[in-house]
Amino acid sequence: MNIYVDCIGISKKALRASFGIYRYVYNLFTGIKRDNSINLNFKIIIIKNDIDSYNFLLDDKRFDIITIDKDIKDNFTYFNVLKNDLSSLIDRESIVFFPRGYFLCNIPNKKILIVHDIIPYYFWKNNRNLKSLFIWNKIKRSINKSDKVIFISSNTFLSILNLYKDKEIFNKVDILYNGVELDNFIYLEKERETKPYFLTFYSKYPHKGYDKVIKAFIKYRENGGKNHLYVIGAKEDGLDPVNNIKYLRYINDIELHKLYRDCSGFISLSQIEGFGYPVIEAAFWGVPVILSSIPVYYETMFYYENSFFTSPYDIDKLSECLFYVENNFKIVNFKKAINEKYSLSFLAKRFYKVVSKI
Repeated sequence: MNIYVDCIGISKKALRASFGIYRYVYNLFTGIKRDNSINLNFKIIIIKNDIDSYNFLLDDKRFDIITIDKDIKDNFTYFNVLKNDLSSLIDRESIVFFPRGYFLCNIPNKKILIVHDIIPYYFWKNNRNLKSLFIWNKIKRSINKSDKVIFISSNTFLSILNLYKDKEIFNKVDILYNGVELDNFIYLEKERETKPYFLTFYSKYPHKGYDKVIKAFIKYRENGGKNHLYVIGAKEDGLDPVNNIKYLRYINDIELHKLYRDCSGFISLSQIEGFGYPVIEAAFWGVPVILSSIPVYYETMFYYENSFFTSPYDIDKLSECLFYVENNFKIVNFKKAINEKYSLSFLAKRFYKVVSKI
């Protein structure tokens, strides 16, 4: 069975949003590469400049890389390429797979769509952002035209269903969590040395709750809290000695997992998420995770005994939660549970099963 995959503009060097989609694609294809029983042939369509992101597939005959010699600078350029170039590359008998969450090409082929979250709707509702409304409408139309729709969490599906108001969607839905592969970092365990800092990620997007994390942490320190705060992905490296905050602009995967391993707690105060990959990574190391009480975090972390839920809107509650975690710190072993539920092998086999139903 041939499957064309629209990976135009999706690469490891893309913007943060597109990089998250690339991580899903990378994990899925890596899982498939390791399973010779999966009898699928993929034709990956990318722009020429992104070839380095897909070199890991070149040694597997089931993957064929097709390049388009164009530069994708924004969504509208992508739509034009998709409309004018992609359709001409696809044979009419094959399935077409769209990992981006939406598409704009009128082709008769059977289509698989992955929906990651409803963040475009959130931006439209809260900011009346026309670009977000445009993308949100594309998501809805793409769902209509798809033969199979994959959601990366049950919460994402239920959120779409609540807005979509079309029960027919049940007939073409599957839930496939993103895969994680963290055993490559287990060797770091022997050097574990818990240090007095909380860990969080910087984000300019309001729904991530970064500003509230900073305010709650400052209040926690003013009231006698002892831990520091490390912020990953900041605009630049730096130190705020007054508030005991360290900013880290860029770190590689090994350094990131060392930070997870040694922290006294990981904080994510998002108001909306599709899956929450960093939370899974932190839980792999058994450290406390301080989370906003949103449905997707209950879905993925409910059985993790070292998770602490708090309101994403209440700074006082988060500050109190930080005190509690500081005074009741412990490490648990959750590696086996994460490897079983989110393994790349499980993701690949589930995808194969989904495709076989079409």
